[in-house]
Amino acid sequence: MIQKIKNYIQYHKFFFTISIITTVCVIAVTLFVSYFVIQMSVDVYLEAYSDSNKKIIYQIRDDYYELHSDVVNVLSNCQNNQALYQYFTNNDLTSAQESHYIYTMASQLEQYGVLHNNISSNLLLVGFNQKKYCPNSLGGIDDYQEIMQSEVVKKALENPREIIYQYAQDGFGQNLKKHDVIIAIKVLRNVDTKQNYGLAIVMLDQRDFASYYTNLIDEHINEIYIVDEQQKIISSNHANYIGKIDQSLQAVFKKKEDSSQKVNGRKYSVSYTNMPFMDSQFVSMIDETGLIEQINFIPSVFMIGLVVLMIAITITLILFRKSFEPLNVMMKQIPAITQGDFEHHVEVSGSGEIQELSRAFNTMMDGLKEYVDRVVKLQEEKRLVEIRALQMQINPHFVYNTLTSIKFLIWQKNNQLAIEAIEAFIQLLRNTLSHHDEYVMIDEEIENLKNYVKIQNIRYNNKIIATYDIDQSCHDLMILKMLLQPFIENAIFHAFNEQEVGTIKVFVKVIKNQLTIEIIDNGIGMSEDEVNQLLSGEADQHKNFSGIGVNNVNKRIKLLYGEGFGVKINSIVSQGTIVSIVLPVLVKEDVMVEKL
Repeated sequence: MIQKIKNYIQYHKFFFTISIITTVCVIAVTLFVSYFVIQMSVDVYLEAYSDSNKKIIYQIRDDYYELHSDVVNVLSNCQNNQALYQYFTNNDLTSAQESHYIYTMASQLEQYGVLHNNISSNLLLVGFNQKKYCPNSLGGIDDYQEIMQSEVVKKALENPREIIYQYAQDGFGQNLKKHDVIIAIKVLRNVDTKQNYGLAIVMLDQRDFASYYTNLIDEHINEIYIVDEQQKIISSNHANYIGKIDQSLQAVFKKKEDSSQKVNGRKYSVSYTNMPFMDSQFVSMIDETGLIEQINFIPSVFMIGLVVLMIAITITLILFRKSFEPLNVMMKQIPAITQGDFEHHVEVSGSGEIQELSRAFNTMMDGLKEYVDRVVKLQEEKRLVEIRALQMQINPHFVYNTLTSIKFLIWQKNNQLAIEAIEAFIQLLRNTLSHHDEYVMIDEEIENLKNYVKIQNIRYNNKIIATYDIDQSCHDLMILKMLLQPFIENAIFHAFNEQEVGTIKVFVKVIKNQLTIEIIDNGIGMSEDEVNQLLSGEADQHKNFSGIGVNNVNKRIKLLYGEGFGVKINSIVSQGTIVSIVLPVLVKEDVMVEKL
């Protein structure tokens, strides 16, 4: 770089001569490039808006799931309410008994008047003995026969074991008349006698139901449709579509895959999200045509940029010659920098401009030195971790013990179990020794754990019960090889040393864009001091298979990914231990890029 500056100064007269011609060319190129940059910016803007909209859709879906959970809770509690059962099945109640059951129901169901996000449940209970009860204020309630003859009730009676969501133009009760509602209905059934004795109905006002998305979208750009299995629109920010099957949107609803589509002559970016808990589909349509039309500042920005460019070029030409003399002074004072000497500072002297430039240069040198030192240290630490990973070997004691166990199985003529042990041992050796990659897929790591636990169960007479719960979205993700082995070893040889049978549960899921792995055991647990010793490496850890300590795993994660990732251990003495491992979400392509 220094040599280039010297050459540039040596020939500055020549560059100054052609600077005028260069300026004209720069302006022409700028106009040409700016046009394509603006077009690319529009594409980037649309993509960013679409990605942001997708996140909003996931949030809306999660909010609806919370609402559904509350609805299920309300209907389940109605199902299990004994006072309600007595009120709807006993026709010989005295006035006092009837008042007692109504008072009991009122006190027990009062808390279910409000659902998630402060939405009113509008709960209505109807018994097949023609009695009705409403813990909330719905005004006058419809006639019993009118309720039973409604389409929503008929469909519920056809599916008495399910919670049915349906759209209705009118709710039951005077306060919901002429109101679009989403009805969640369940047939009340005695679990013991299998007798259906009534209906529990939750009515969600359309305005409340739509509030989950109306406050999160731009109604001029976004079109939201929630459609049922028959592709009827049960909710939308366009009220005139609600309750209809719109032919112009049928092709959109059927496609099911995120894509750009033309509807009524306009281009839309369409995203789909299933909401199986409500038997519906959430469809978000972004009006790309309208979105681009809103970007009306592009011509103004283009002109302003052009004017600023011309002004900047003019000023640059004026200062062109003046900038070389200070550089010549500086170049004479910093020859040592070409040798990598960042300790050498430029003398701060001369005019105010030169002094400011010198101070800035000195500050840059200090920052560069600090940065280089930090990078060198980090690379050294990372390399040590990589070397440690490559040096991982199977502990000979594990091999001896395993082979000894297999020998006794053969001696006992338990050939089938011996074969299973050998197969598990072979798979464990193959996956550990044959593959030199530092990363493996989660499924492969879990398979190694299963083989390891199988071998230990053969040695210790099925002492360990291990279960694995892997989220569907995690199967193709990558993690560091042999990452989970130390925690399983620690549980087997420390948590269960006083128990006849121990349980280990492994959960893998993605939470807030982070891969979270939880290993839970019901062993003897640890005190806070023991946990700290385990994470610091002070504890005497049993080197059974790989010889890798829990503290080494934690350090390895933090060195590779940063302090935001690592291992946390929560343990209660005599109750068990929960190990939480937080990692970045990595796919195979990410690992390949990291290797490069």
